[in-house]
Amino acid sequence: MYTSRRVKDFLVMSKEEHRPLRGDRVHCQVFFKYIPVASFYEKDLPSQKIAAMQLVELCLANIIDAAEVVGLHRNTISQFLQLKQEVGISRAIQDDRGRKEPIHYTDEIKAHIIKLTENNPDWTDSEIAKQAAKDLKTRVSRQAVARIRIRHLEPFNSLSPPSKKELMAVEAMARRMEQQVRQKVQLEFDFENRPEVKEKVEEIQNEPSLEVNCAIDAKALCQLQEGVATPHAGLLLYHTFLCELNFSNIFKGIELPGEYQSGEIFLSLFFGLEHRLQSIEAHKLVNASELGPLFGMPRSPDPITIRSCLEDIAEQNIADSLIDKFALQVLQMGAINPEVFFIDGHFLPYYGLSLLAKGYHTVRRQVLKGNEIYVVSDMNKRPLMFITEGCEIDFRPIIDRTADKIIGYGIDRPLLVFDRGGYGIHFFSELSVKADFVTWGKYIRDEELSSIADEQFTVGFRFRDKCYEMAEITKELVESADTAKKEGRDERSRIKARMIVIRTIDDKSGEEVGKRLSVITCNQDREKWEIAYYMLNRWGKSENFFKEIMAIFKFNYHPGYAIEEMDQQPLFDNPEVSIIRSAIKALTKEIKILEGESAILQLEYQNNKKKRLLNKINKLEEKKQEKIKDKEGLEKKLHELPEKVSLETLFSKPMSHCDLEKKRLYDLIQIIAYHARERLADEFHPCYNRTQDLKQILDKVTNRGGYVRAIGSTLVILLDWIEKRSHREAAKELCQRINRLGITMQGRLPLRLHFAISNSPLVGV
Repeated sequence: MYTSRRVKDFLVMSKEEHRPLRGDRVHCQVFFKYIPVASFYEKDLPSQKIAAMQLVELCLANIIDAAEVVGLHRNTISQFLQLKQEVGISRAIQDDRGRKEPIHYTDEIKAHIIKLTENNPDWTDSEIAKQAAKDLKTRVSRQAVARIRIRHLEPFNSLSPPSKKELMAVEAMARRMEQQVRQKVQLEFDFENRPEVKEKVEEIQNEPSLEVNCAIDAKALCQLQEGVATPHAGLLLYHTFLCELNFSNIFKGIELPGEYQSGEIFLSLFFGLEHRLQSIEAHKLVNASELGPLFGMPRSPDPITIRSCLEDIAEQNIADSLIDKFALQVLQMGAINPEVFFIDGHFLPYYGLSLLAKGYHTVRRQVLKGNEIYVVSDMNKRPLMFITEGCEIDFRPIIDRTADKIIGYGIDRPLLVFDRGGYGIHFFSELSVKADFVTWGKYIRDEELSSIADEQFTVGFRFRDKCYEMAEITKELVESADTAKKEGRDERSRIKARMIVIRTIDDKSGEEVGKRLSVITCNQDREKWEIAYYMLNRWGKSENFFKEIMAIFKFNYHPGYAIEEMDQQPLFDNPEVSIIRSAIKALTKEIKILEGESAILQLEYQNNKKKRLLNKINKLEEKKQEKIKDKEGLEKKLHELPEKVSLETLFSKPMSHCDLEKKRLYDLIQIIAYHARERLADEFHPCYNRTQDLKQILDKVTNRGGYVRAIGSTLVILLDWIEKRSHREAAKELCQRINRLGITMQGRLPLRLHFAISNSPLVGV
């Protein structure tokens, strides 16, 4: 039978369990606001400690309330939480009270028993006990001999685990060593005596300190002025592109409730990507106090805060305007070559429960649910902008929208290069009014290509390891009657275009020599070799961009749902439903018992009007009303809970659905992170002449830890020693080049950045 008691917002339901041969025990279920949160057994110390720990660590109760719920003293719970932090939960819940050895045996008796054990290793404990009792003329038990022998052999047994007392002694020693090391490391922040940065420090030490306006900025600035040792110091190099992009200005004006602004949320995502975090959830794997100083915050936001803020930003529907701001800025700063633009789509498979249009995954050769991202890149493989849409949208409207956007960015009549998926004669006639296009020929018969005489191939050029010749003819493209009728037009569309025919004349890769390909364009100004060159570059500049960004970041990741969300999840009975139903049933019985006791007392009160009986009746009524209130609360909560839940819900939070707005925002940060890495590669190229592994060595530099300290209005970054001399010299030259640019930190603290590489291998070890 259940009994209940209340501790503030907690309802504790107790039920006696009968166990044959093992004794009865009382199981207690703890409810917080009518939701089951913990359970334990009465007079079972480990389960009581674990339940109290859950209540405290989930921030549902303080130590005093948790101790009252489980029936222990508050000091016991406080000591348990401290022990858990120092020696782990398994040793903390271990009940090691009581004697550890036979305390009634003197050292003389112990020495005699140990001597007998060593002289007679084949004797049993009983035989040694009998001989010791005979020699010492006292009573010696077999259990005492066993304890003394085991205790004596413990130092020689390498497999015996350390005791709790020994673990706590080691922990205390580690704390003392940590304090000593912290003091020693703190002395390393004395940059005035560092030869690598001494000249710069002497130059800036008289500068006025940066002025701040709020307590959070003051705390972050104070932390940087004292000095910070961080394993992510090299990531500050990425502020080079962020400063040139004016990152903070792009995300300015987005209102968010709470401590973090929109800029800090996107900066935390940016540096998380540069640190190769695969998802938002992966931010819990890094130390927030080490990632925060990278953008002028005491701590970086946790995954729950990032998701909540991203949800608030997504509801404002500003992703398209942010993408346009970014595109305008990269064009203005010269990060994009406007000569030609490549447009290509990439399929993003979706594994969630939302009903989405299906698309074709070219690698898996499957039709899957998902979305399509269309990226516009330049000749240097740098993305300008992107459009994310469902798979039901055709490629040609996307190209038309892209042309309008590029024209809106201030580029008159852009040249667009795309694959055969955008082929359409009526579409060509409309697109050619405002933009030029280059694409592969489609529906061109082999006989027509073969009919072109060899004398017409007058221009040749080499592209990578292949040699090509080109011929040009003017071709009128006419739409078929069926296509025009299908799209609701009475007349067939037609357009005069240039057809560039490419012929392979030398191929070291072993492909067919003499193979002919056709390229269609409406551009009349470019040389035919230029048109062919643009078309042949489409794969290398567009497809390879997707391959590279997929290798660096998880471009398929949707921030709106878990990565491994299943397509069809099996459903199970909700375990909370059965727990709450049992509690309701128990409360119903208690209410009936209280009603019966109250009815008996009321009959007695009718015969004998005593105040004592009236007080009992009132107390029973109050107790009854409290039980009724608890029962109603549980019933209300029962109606809110689902009868069936998925397997993922049992072990974590329910999955959220795909949100294209969040995807656009997250992809924009990935594009910016890609640009930042490419920008650093441009600066690193004059410093390091091995182009085949240039980016690998650059990643090695940006992944270095180091020391960071704010002096005046400048943030000095001393990166750790790099072992290989050629890499170290290249990194030093890179720091010098970036220092000459005069970049500032993006975020709340606009500190100038100065980089240096440590000359000593001892620093940072």
